[in-house]
Parts: sequence; structure tokens; C-alpha cells
Amino acid sequence: MESVKIQWARKKIEQAIKQDGPYSHNVCSMALLAVAQADGKEAANKLIEEYCLDRLYRIQKVQS
Repeated sequence: MESVKIQWARKKIEQAIKQDGPYSHNVCSMALLAVAQADGKEAANKLIEEYCLDRLYRIQKVQS
């Protein structure tokens, strides 16, 4: 089961992708930072892969 923080981040990332505005990259980055702090870098990297954030916004995986 996913943590509350990951569920929250998913909603923020999905909204940012849908809106595709000038701050979408920042919204995604902030959500990923919150996940990395709460649940670890691996959890943040999974979201980056799942939503193809590297391709969409050039957000790179967090290095271990």
C-alpha cells in the first residue's frame, strides 16, 4: 500500500501534466522532493519512471 505522501504526489503530478503550464515542472519537482524525504529516493524514482518525467520535464532520477 502506498503512503499518503505518495498518493498526494500522484495527484499533484497528474494535475501538473494535465495542465501542462509554465510551472508544471516545479510542481512535479516539489512533489518528488516531498516523496524522497518521506519515503526515500527509490519511491521518487519510481514516480519519475511511471510518469516519464525525464522525458516530459527533463527531471532526472535521484542518485542514491
